[in-house]
Amino acid sequence: MLALLYFSSDFPAAMTWNLFYQFYACFCANCAGIIYGITIGWASPSIPLLQSDTSPLLSGPITEEEGSWINSIMCVGGLVGTIFFGWMGDYFGRKWSLYLVALPQIASYLLILIALDVEYLYVSRFLGGFGGGGVFVLVPLFVTEIAEDSIRGTLGACLILIVNFGILVGLAICGYLDFFVAPLIPITILIVFLILFQFLPETPQYLLMRKRKTEAEVSFRFYRGYRKATVEMPDKYLREFANLQKIYDFSSLNTEDHKVSSKDFATKSTRIAIIISFTLIVLACFCGTFTLINYAADIFHDAGSSFSPNIAAIIVGGIQVVGSCGSYVLVDRAGRRILLMGSALATGIFHTVMGVYVLLVAKGH
Repeated sequence: MLALLYFSSDFPAAMTWNLFYQFYACFCANCAGIIYGITIGWASPSIPLLQSDTSPLLSGPITEEEGSWINSIMCVGGLVGTIFFGWMGDYFGRKWSLYLVALPQIASYLLILIALDVEYLYVSRFLGGFGGGGVFVLVPLFVTEIAEDSIRGTLGACLILIVNFGILVGLAICGYLDFFVAPLIPITILIVFLILFQFLPETPQYLLMRKRKTEAEVSFRFYRGYRKATVEMPDKYLREFANLQKIYDFSSLNTEDHKVSSKDFATKSTRIAIIISFTLIVLACFCGTFTLINYAADIFHDAGSSFSPNIAAIIVGGIQVVGSCGSYVLVDRAGRRILLMGSALATGIFHTVMGVYVLLVAKGH
């Protein structure tokens, strides 16, 4: 991750202690993102195995419909997890809410370890999606709140790259390791996450929001590399913390006057921003990447590829990582608009190709 961050336009010229703790916290938080990626990548090599005559389940091979449910129920868990952990992050803090995300993820892989029939996998995938919903809510929130302005954009944008890397890892380990051995790797990563993450303090913003100013200052000093209270922070950090205090002091005043109302959405600029944001989110959700990754091995098998289905799926995962790296490096150089238009155009072209292929297969060609 650091190697890629080096090419970002706002990467610091030298790694100092005031930045080290921010990168360390970002690395720890994104361990949960790697696990969610592995959970997504698990399906492509595992579903064909579960449907085969050599299925590792004692109940025997699963049906095509059961395989479809194994893939789909993860999204249901993600929907529930997003709502639950979004609420939890505001009431119990970013740190401990993110810490608890690991619990359903560990339970998910433990269920795979002891799976006897497809019902175990249904619950496992629901819990994996539930934890994944928490990852997408809490990791960006935690990282952006502990990072200083100069590297906030870089660290905050890591999650998608990390998840895509996790997908690649999941495709590789689940494609070539025994069905009951592969879960040990994400469980080990999660245990490391639980050990490392517990030593990090809560974010300064959350503590200020809860009016715990003394703890907020201790947390802020930690993430800026000035853990000892006797050491004076530079002026830029003193100003940064003072500005944070002003923001949360202001927000606590006249709360009734500052509640969100329909009038806040009445201006033209706000409506345009909402439409653009909604359109981008819809495009991202309906681009088909999740489905293609889940069925990558099946697609290449049915297409009669000269590659083995698992190798072909790993290649697809690798292309995703390369694409994420390219976007990550170019986003501040080429601009968001050009990259969004280019990726949308390319997605449309390749979806057309995929649609033609599916149509020809359906017609028996």
